[in-house]
Amino acid sequence: MQAPDPNRFPYWVEDAAYAFSEDEIETVWAATRELHARCLEAVDYVIRARLFSRMGIPTAFEPLIRASWERRDPSVYGRFDLTLDEQGVPKMYEYNADTPTSLIESSIAQWFWKTDVQPDHDQFNSIHEALVERWQILREHYKDVRTLHFACVFDSLEDVANVEYMMDTAVQAGWDAKIIAISRIGVDRSDRFVDEEGEPVELMFKLYPWEWMLKERFGQN
Repeated sequence: MQAPDPNRFPYWVEDAAYAFSEDEIETVWAATRELHARCLEAVDYVIRARLFSRMGIPTAFEPLIRASWERRDPSVYGRFDLTLDEQGVPKMYEYNADTPTSLIESSIAQWFWKTDVQPDHDQFNSIHEALVERWQILREHYKDVRTLHFACVFDSLEDVANVEYMMDTAVQAGWDAKIIAISRIGVDRSDRFVDEEGEPVELMFKLYPWEWMLKERFGQN
């Protein structure tokens, strides 16, 4: 293995990997479940204590957030950024539950790398299967939705790749799916969101920050 070049930051390293014991894997797995639950408790506290302004959320959108929370609208996935100390104790740096990427690297690329480079080893990774299963659950939850739209900024190749992968897992789960640039979404005379072909957007997965959406021209819609 070559010494690291201080002037370069490699995005993907082919000649190194982390090895974890089963106990260490279980520790990380348990920590993510616990952290997710604590984050949901924090959301509940913010809503009940009406701390929206401290979160930078405009007052006009408070009722929508509260209604969504009370309906228990389902989520799809999020990404924890963790570190482990010398004793193997996880620490959370960020929970990106709005616009998480790195899906292809974490799911497909990592698995094929392991298969090609470390064929005798295994890895604790069920991202792909979990996403397909989640979309199956959502297919039952939203039985009346005809088309599941996926949207992002088409100028970002990373975003497009992640959204296309998400769309692929949804199709495997039985959804009819369509991808659209976030800039091509419109509003019709009935105040409904529509895609560029005029089809209503009933349900959408978007890789686009909520705070940006609220500031857009169609934010009030």
